[in-house]
Formats: sequence, C-alpha cells, structure tokens
Amino acid sequence: MRLLWRDWSGKLECGEAAPALRIGVAASFTASTEEMDRIAQLVNKTNQFNLTTIRRSLDELRALAAGSAHRIFGLRVVDKFGDYGLTGVAIAECHPGEQRWVIDTFLLSCRVLGRKVETAFLAGLAAEARSDGARELLAAFIPTAKNAPAATFLMDHGFENTGGESWRIAISDVPMAPVFTKLVILTEATPVT
Repeated sequence: MRLLWRDWSGKLECGEAAPALRIGVAASFTASTEEMDRIAQLVNKTNQFNLTTIRRSLDELRALAAGSAHRIFGLRVVDKFGDYGLTGVAIAECHPGEQRWVIDTFLLSCRVLGRKVETAFLAGLAAEARSDGARELLAAFIPTAKNAPAATFLMDHGFENTGGESWRIAISDVPMAPVFTKLVILTEATPVT
C-alpha cells in the first residue's frame, strides 16, 4: 500500500519519494491489544524523556481512550534504517469550549531522541488541537530524578512558565516541524506498530 504524506502546510503528496524522517501520529485510534499494551508499557516505563511521569494502568488508558474528554496519541517513527514502531505517547485533556488543550502526558522512547522527533510530535499535536478549535496548549514539567533530558523541552519550544511546574503556549507560537520530517496520515489500514 502506498502511503499518503501530509506536510505541515497540509499539502498532500503521493509517491515513492519519502521524507528523510517520517513521523506518524495516530490520534485516539482504536488500538489493537498489542498497541494498547505498548502504550501502557511506554507510559509506565519511560523515564528520561517524560514531562510528567504520570503512570496509568492498561484499564485506565482504555477508559481515557473510550471517553470524550481525552485524546491519546501514538507516535511512530520511520527512517531509511527502518520502522522504530510505536515510540511516543501524548495524552491531552480537551477543553474545546475553553479553546485549550492540557497535555498531561508527553513522552518519547530514547530510541528516537536527538533528531527533532519531539518537535515534530509537538507540532502534530498542536495541529490536532488547532483543528479541534484550541488556541492554546497547557503543559507541566514535573521533575524527577530521571527525567532531566526533558527539563528544558517546554522552554526550548516557546512555552511560557506560568508558575511552578505549569507552562502555556499559544497554538500559533508552537514551532513548525523540521523540514526533513513529514506527518503520515495513519488509518486503520496503516498499523501504528
């Protein structure tokens, strides 16, 4: 199957020419048991690049996915060396009436760090929030003994500290994804893992 790629301006491309780094974001997908197990594993085991280190059971994640107040995003990264699989998770609490989303979980496996994947993931999340009517993102960084690699992520991406662990950014101020990345539109026919 040939995949459709959407660059961050929304332009569609089709064909064999692929971006150097493909960033796949699937939002609130109906995950297979294996995918939901991997999401739970990432949520409960990822320490280094994890903004809040909130832990949730598989049942709690399923309940969030089934509800309307949260969106769960899975991240898939592919490059010329292969498919890294499901390597990131974001969970956002949606407040469309208040035009804001609250990012309560944002994490990446260390396997994909250092290539601006985190910037592309944030840009994809912001695009989804914008399409839902949000005008700002709220987030927190809760420091732990192990998550120092994520300590400056929010500040480095333009978030403003609003006191303590709380941060905010206007959707319009979220940095664009690097030009060498593209967002793949994941469908049921395109597995996340």
